[in-house]
Amino acid sequence: MHKKKYNNSDAEINKIINRYTGLIENTLNNVHDFWIKESRLDKKSYNHQALPILDEITDSSDTEQVLNTLDIIYNNLSEDVTYKYEAFLKALDKLEKGIDIDSAFVIAEEERSKAEWEINNLRRLAQLGISFEIVSHEIKAQEEAVTKALNSMNSEAKNHIGFKNAMRAHRQFIEYLRFLSPLKLSGYQSRDEITGTEISKYIHQFFSERAERQNISIEISNNFKRMVIVDVSSRIHPVFINIINNAMYWVGLSEVREIKIDVIDDLVVIANTGPEVDQDDIERLFELFYTRRSDGNGVGLYLSKQNLSVAHHKIWYALKSEEKLIKNGANFIIKFRGMELK
Repeated sequence: MHKKKYNNSDAEINKIINRYTGLIENTLNNVHDFWIKESRLDKKSYNHQALPILDEITDSSDTEQVLNTLDIIYNNLSEDVTYKYEAFLKALDKLEKGIDIDSAFVIAEEERSKAEWEINNLRRLAQLGISFEIVSHEIKAQEEAVTKALNSMNSEAKNHIGFKNAMRAHRQFIEYLRFLSPLKLSGYQSRDEITGTEISKYIHQFFSERAERQNISIEISNNFKRMVIVDVSSRIHPVFINIINNAMYWVGLSEVREIKIDVIDDLVVIANTGPEVDQDDIERLFELFYTRRSDGNGVGLYLSKQNLSVAHHKIWYALKSEEKLIKNGANFIIKFRGMELK
C-alpha cells in the first residue's frame, strides 16, 4: 500500500510539473514569435517614415530642413527602439537570475522612482536650454550695441587704459557667448573635419588667461594635434571645454597643477593632477546633476557623454593603468568613432 501511495503521488507531481513545463514552453514560444514579428515591423519603421520625405524632394526643397527632419526621425526611432528592447532584456535578465516576485516589485519601484527623478531633471535642463534660447537674442542685440558704442569713441578715449580693459573684457564676454551657443535649440548642422590642432587652439583661446592666473599648465601633445574626426564642431568643442573646466577646479586644490591631453592606443586621454575620483563616485560620475563640487551643478560631464553618444563616441573614467596619462590623477578617456591620426 505504501508503495502504491508513493507511485501515485510521484506520478501526480510529475504530471503537475509536465503541465507547467508545457505552459512555460508555449508561453516562451509565443513570446519569441511576438518579438520576431515586432523586430520585423521595427526594421521597417525608418523606411515608412523617411521614404515619403525623400519622395517629396524637389529641386526647390530646403536641403537643411530635409536633413533635419531625417535626423529627428532617426533619433526618435533609435531612442524608442533602444528603450523598448532594453526594457524587455532587463525583464529576461531578472528571470534568468531567479529574482523573486517581491524583490522584482521592489526593483521596479526603485527604477520607476529613478526614472521619475531623471525626467524631472531633464525637464529642468530643457527649461535651461529654452531660457538661454530666449535670452540669447536679447544678449546678442545688447552685445552689438556695446560693440558699436565702444568703436564710436574717439582715438583719445581709445588710448585710455579704462577703454582697453573694457574692450578686453567685452571680447572675452563674446567668446563665452560663442561657447554657450551649442545650448541653443539649433537645427541640422553639417559635419566637418575637426583636427586636434583646431581643438587645441580653441582650448587655449578659452582658457589661456584663467590658466595663467591660476598657474595651471595645459600640455597638448603633437600626437593629439594630428587627430582628425568628422563631426559637428559645436558638439565636440564643448566636451573638451566641460572636462577641462572641471579639471581646472580640481587641480586648483593640488600643489602640482597640470592638465595633459594625448592619444594612447587610439584613445584620447584628458588627464589632470587633481585628486583621483573616489571609487564610490565613479559609477555616478556622468549622471545628470551629480557633482562632488560645492559650487558644481553636475551638468558638464553629463552633457559631454550625451553629446558624444549621439555620434556613437564613448567617454569613461580611466581605471586601467595603461589608459592613464597621469598615474596619480584623474584621467578621462574618449573613444572617437572613425578617428585618424594624420
